[in-house]
Amino acid sequence: MQSVAGIHVSSSQEWKTGRGGRIFLFKWGMIVTYSIETSNNYMRFALESLYLQNRYSHRTCIIDVTSFYSIKDIIHCVRRNVYSTRFMFIGDAGVHSRALSPLITIESKWPLSRYYEAIRHCPGVDYETVMDLLLAHRNMEHFSHREKTTVYGLLLKESMIDAANEIGVRPKLFYQRVDRLAKMLNMRSRLQVLQFFKYEYHPSFVLAKINNQVRVSVRKQLSTW
Repeated sequence: MQSVAGIHVSSSQEWKTGRGGRIFLFKWGMIVTYSIETSNNYMRFALESLYLQNRYSHRTCIIDVTSFYSIKDIIHCVRRNVYSTRFMFIGDAGVHSRALSPLITIESKWPLSRYYEAIRHCPGVDYETVMDLLLAHRNMEHFSHREKTTVYGLLLKESMIDAANEIGVRPKLFYQRVDRLAKMLNMRSRLQVLQFFKYEYHPSFVLAKINNQVRVSVRKQLSTW
């Protein structure tokens, strides 16, 4: 019998910590993993301790959204954990947490007792659901042509007035478009909208999406003639 973080483990069980915060339990020839993806060492230690107390029998991946700079980085992280059967996300009031609010299970400011209850009782989200939502955001799947054009203007210019002039619309109308984007992405302000797009997209990427959408629209029109 050995003790790990105050938890007694029988001789038939062995805990090991691998790369990226992954904890491996070797039990009767089976490997059960619990992956913790965070750059916050205090949070990692706390979550490892909670896991040892809960003793889950399924593969769980907990991702701290605040540890990543873009949705693209989060996608890479999720793909590294493709064999996890349950994903849980920790978020705060930042732009990525707000954009990904449907995935957020735990608020970073919660006391440890609420972390424990969430990890113990929340079913989490499966891999396919997580990837569908992340890729939809990354590829701007739910953005209209007008919304993509608005984003393109935001990325090209530092001020919203200059951005409005760049795409040829009145500043008042441009502000209204940005406000609609804020509502769609669950952002608190226009500044958060700007921050999110600056983190996520390069102007050339957005322009390619705009052009592709135009091509698809033209093909549809031609097919009806």
